[in-house]
Amino acid sequence: MKNVLLLLLLCFCTTLKSYAQNNASIKGTIIDSATKTPLSLSTVAVVNARDTSLVSYTVTKDDGTFQLSRLPTTRSLKLIVSYVGYESHKRMIDLKPGLLDLGLLKLTSRSLGEIVITGERSPVVMKKDTIEFNAEAFKTRPNALVEELLRLLPGVQVNENGEVLVNGKGTSRILIDGKEFFGTNQLIALRNLDAEMIDKIQVYLDRENDPDRKINEINLQNVINLKLKSAVKKSTIGKFMGGIGSRERYETSGIISSFRDTLQFSLMGAANNLNSTGFSQNDLQSMGGFNRSGTNQVDYGNFGGQQSGGFVNVKSGGININNDYGKKLKLNLAYFYGNTINNNETKTLNEQSLTNTVITSLLTDQAKRNATTHSLGGLVEWKPDTTESIRYRPALTFSPERNRYSSFIKQSNSQIPALSETDGRNRSSTSRDAFSHDFTYYKKFKKGRSLTVNNFLNLNVGNTQTYNYNQLSSFSSELESSLFDRYITNSSKTRGTGLSILYNLPLSKKLTAELFSNSRYYYWAEPLYTFDMNSTSGNYDQFRPEQSNDFERTGFFQNFKPLLNYQITNQLRLRVALDLEIQDVNNKFNTSVNDIRQRATVFFPSFSVDYSGFSMTYGEWVDFPSIYNMQPLTRELSTQYTFVGNPQLMPSRQRNLRANYYKYITSRLLSISGYASSMFSDNNFVQKAVIDDKGFTTATYVNKDGGKWIDGGGSIGKQFKKSQHWQIGTRTALSGGYSSRIVFLNNDEAKQRFRTFSITQDFSVNYKSVAMVNFSYMYQRSLVDYMNQNFNKVLNYSHILGSSGSFRLPKRIVIDARYRFMYNPQIAQGFPKSSHIVNLALSLLTHKKDRGQLKLSVYDLLNQNISVNRYGNLNALITKEQLILRRYVMLNYQYRFSIFKAKN
Repeated sequence: MKNVLLLLLLCFCTTLKSYAQNNASIKGTIIDSATKTPLSLSTVAVVNARDTSLVSYTVTKDDGTFQLSRLPTTRSLKLIVSYVGYESHKRMIDLKPGLLDLGLLKLTSRSLGEIVITGERSPVVMKKDTIEFNAEAFKTRPNALVEELLRLLPGVQVNENGEVLVNGKGTSRILIDGKEFFGTNQLIALRNLDAEMIDKIQVYLDRENDPDRKINEINLQNVINLKLKSAVKKSTIGKFMGGIGSRERYETSGIISSFRDTLQFSLMGAANNLNSTGFSQNDLQSMGGFNRSGTNQVDYGNFGGQQSGGFVNVKSGGININNDYGKKLKLNLAYFYGNTINNNETKTLNEQSLTNTVITSLLTDQAKRNATTHSLGGLVEWKPDTTESIRYRPALTFSPERNRYSSFIKQSNSQIPALSETDGRNRSSTSRDAFSHDFTYYKKFKKGRSLTVNNFLNLNVGNTQTYNYNQLSSFSSELESSLFDRYITNSSKTRGTGLSILYNLPLSKKLTAELFSNSRYYYWAEPLYTFDMNSTSGNYDQFRPEQSNDFERTGFFQNFKPLLNYQITNQLRLRVALDLEIQDVNNKFNTSVNDIRQRATVFFPSFSVDYSGFSMTYGEWVDFPSIYNMQPLTRELSTQYTFVGNPQLMPSRQRNLRANYYKYITSRLLSISGYASSMFSDNNFVQKAVIDDKGFTTATYVNKDGGKWIDGGGSIGKQFKKSQHWQIGTRTALSGGYSSRIVFLNNDEAKQRFRTFSITQDFSVNYKSVAMVNFSYMYQRSLVDYMNQNFNKVLNYSHILGSSGSFRLPKRIVIDARYRFMYNPQIAQGFPKSSHIVNLALSLLTHKKDRGQLKLSVYDLLNQNISVNRYGNLNALITKEQLILRRYVMLNYQYRFSIFKAKN
């Protein structure tokens, strides 16, 4: 073994030496040929001389200097230097190992109105805050999609879940010719548009809600704008798919999207029982700008599969329309229908430690949820000129829902092996109707002044009817059997509106004042009426006044917040504010409990410091207790659980300090980021529970100081894209957290502490989009312990190892494979501790440009998919396992099409 390790080390060192000997570096300074002043943010690109494919690029610093390292010496290269408004500088470079100093490179400015001769374009150009890639410089296969094109761009990473990172930063939207055609889901654009339709890819920071550029860029995400070729006048794209599988699995979906000059139209629908949406993980929710279905069923538990528990049947559909009326007015209209039917089964083991005994509860239950959503929304955006804009977003939603639930609980304690059994049944129906709008007016004046006016309106009405049956059978003389059969009707009404005004007033070149005013009014009502079953009449006509309440809350909040913005240097900025908030909240209980009016005038200091890639912010706010926790009711939620509302709950004050760091080195394709956050709470809301040795619990909430939450982490990512044949990426991330709060168990007060740590390592390789392989490893560790009391601590850790690959073979055959190993040794006896998840798929591409695909797939080949969580709380250890989708075989066929009409 020792000799093998020495041999491997020798080979590794030899490879590094050979790699270093075959690479070179260049440096230089870009200046204006007339004024001799440096040109910062000039784009310096090195391309292959043969096909102009990009090898590496960077932008110049403030002094005009640049340096590019690790350039190949084995092929002919060309240097292209570009700057907006200047003639490009081009030259062949013959590199040898070492550093080549190009000295001063002079660019000549173009005169206004000068004719620009179209010729060889730089693969990448920096235009102020926009990076623009020339699509023709990145060679893709004839049938390639936009996803493959983006993978070739330097600094761009496309993850399997559709997340697009540019220079290590996330992407909030993908636009087509400046329009949000596909909403927030990126996979729709990536996997439905042909790369051959794209002329340019523009990347810039998302400042839609930050026109005055007040937010530090490290706190913003990117926008990718796909500019279509001018030859494309009209186009229609779409995809249809259907499949059947074993165990009665099925899926079908379709989307068609059409461009007609300024009109954009999208129509889609899907149905399946695969616990997915049929397009991708979240396509249905956000396709075509919908994002309102509420059908997201993904739950990443502590240990288990990447799906929620149970079997989910999904039916969805919708329509999205965008239209531009000239260059000033944009309209959007979207309707979405979503229906999910979730059947779930769980097994939960709860080991509750008390002073004299340990109560063991084993719960098995079944639940069925049928939820439907109808959503209608839109956007009106009007920009009469470059200094003024109006944006209006209305939304209307109807959401009926039905639930059925049954459970069986077996309980014992240390002295009594069989204490009791509880049979429970519950059914409910709910309707929720909501309307909201958001109106924003922005006006920019001379000398840097600006005005922003915003109004929001929320109207919500809901009603829930619940039938709750619980029968407890006792096996001990110390415990009586009991039964309650109850009907509860619970309504909710919420109204809220607010008006905010922000005026931006420059006081000098470096100092700016921001004057902010915000007025808000809210009304909440949650009447609750409870009836017991009359054993004589068989009707629910026995009114329980002590279980009923007609609660109302009104609140008015007025904020006055002056802020000073001091731009100390080009990179250093300080923002300081003092927020005066007037609060007037009236809690009307409509019972013998006196109304409680909470009036206060509070000051919230805040500040932020921005320096280069570093940002630190501090802020304070107040949280009011929920209506549920304040209602003066003793709610008997089951035969063994009672919740007591506390009308004396006071607001909780939060203090938050957060720091972020981000740096991207373009020439090295290296991203570094980090964050740290802390929050401290006064008058924190904490649960106070009394649990007896029979398992009966009475809980309430009280105020208590001492809440603390601290977390932080960082990541470093590196890409290697020195040729368009190979793309290699690696990323390492660390994170950790600490939180503490006071908890009450019976007469004992303890400080509960929760500590977490995780490390993640990802590695990906892409060769010509023919072979794509990804590897990942994650280690997670958590510890719950207590101070001041001798409560049991709970240690939890798990290992997750994963890999996936996609391979394009001859004869238009594609093999996809995924493997995932999970191991958690602390899982209780009777629950699985580990699992191997293997998914395989064999596809045959058909039709011209591989438009069709016949696919045979096997999900969970080894039939080991699990969903198990283990955690600790209030001196209890809880282990929960859910029913989850397991092995099935699926055969499906997919066809996508793209039709465009070129200009005559």
